[in-house]
Amino acid sequence: MRGQRQHEGAEFPFWLSRRLWPAVGSHSEKGEAMNARNDNKRDVATLERIAATKLRDGTSPAEVEAWLKLEGVSPSNAVLMVGMLARRVDGRPAHGARVTDAVTKRQITRVSVRQSSKVLTLFYVVTMLLLCVPVGLIMMAWPQMRLNAVMLLMMPVVYGIICYPLFALGGAIYNAIAVRVGGVEFESADKPDAA
Repeated sequence: MRGQRQHEGAEFPFWLSRRLWPAVGSHSEKGEAMNARNDNKRDVATLERIAATKLRDGTSPAEVEAWLKLEGVSPSNAVLMVGMLARRVDGRPAHGARVTDAVTKRQITRVSVRQSSKVLTLFYVVTMLLLCVPVGLIMMAWPQMRLNAVMLLMMPVVYGIICYPLFALGGAIYNAIAVRVGGVEFESADKPDAA
């Protein structure tokens, strides 16, 4: 097999036989050159796989970063890789990881039409009550403003009647659009525990 060496009935990858069993067998010059090349340069997928395994096994992120740096990964890339892998391993940054961008992007793919309409309608009605009732009562003090005051006092009721069906229609339109092109995207982050 390419990249493998047969020794006493067992197959070893070149880099493994060279690192763990340096005295195994005699190597040709070509084999030594391939060993050196494999030792100095591992592909990113292999490094990620090994680093993820180390994190899953409980190795601290700082130790994994140090290992990646020994493998020739730049310090900034090591920090980014450990942060990304820590999120992938357990869904959140590992304790002690120097992750500054532990942010997850999420989308609202569907809204509950009835519940959303009810909440938004109540929000508008309460807001109108807080704004219109005091102003309407003050306006009642002037006779020429009474008609305007009555209309102003009716605004919370009008908002309650008109807003619910409009918000329900808006929720249904949002759901139809979100299925086709995706929903509103937002970012969320895990708040680190206070230790």
